[in-house]
Amino acid sequence: MVPLEIVLLKKVGSGFRGVIKLLDWYERPDGYLIIMERPELVKDLFDFITEKGALDEETARGFFRQVLEAVRHCYGCGVVHRDIKDENLLVDLRTGELKLIDFGSGALLKDTVYTDFDECQQLIKWCLSLRPSDRPTLEQIFDHQWMHKSEVVKSEDCDIRLRTLDTDVSSTSSSNESL
Repeated sequence: MVPLEIVLLKKVGSGFRGVIKLLDWYERPDGYLIIMERPELVKDLFDFITEKGALDEETARGFFRQVLEAVRHCYGCGVVHRDIKDENLLVDLRTGELKLIDFGSGALLKDTVYTDFDECQQLIKWCLSLRPSDRPTLEQIFDHQWMHKSEVVKSEDCDIRLRTLDTDVSSTSSSNESL
């Protein structure tokens, strides 16, 4: 099983400058390490606007065009980002180029309704019931089906294969070894 974020980064991260590039990834017994490019002299768009103040119309239009190009690239790769906001856009302070980051909320593009969070919304509404007696217990929350969903993609659904790992916490498997 491979985390969806790695699959998405692998799909969008080549041949286009407006999206952060996945350099490598490692599976560890306690999780995954994702290694991405680290652009120099950048700020996220939120900090950029906070420091510089309101954007002039020409700059705003240029940034918006770059966001549209990044979204078009992602769609062309079969990926939807689902969390585009100023904190997920890096501004190159030398060139003004934007780079879309953080695909942790992303999904594979599909031609049907996205229902990924329906069960979560139902659980939240249940927790926010007006009468305390109508609210779930902690055990009911732990047992709720949404709490048992996984955020990984089966390896047969993508071109990424994992090697079997030792139970030794210090061992890792690199994507270079397993692709």
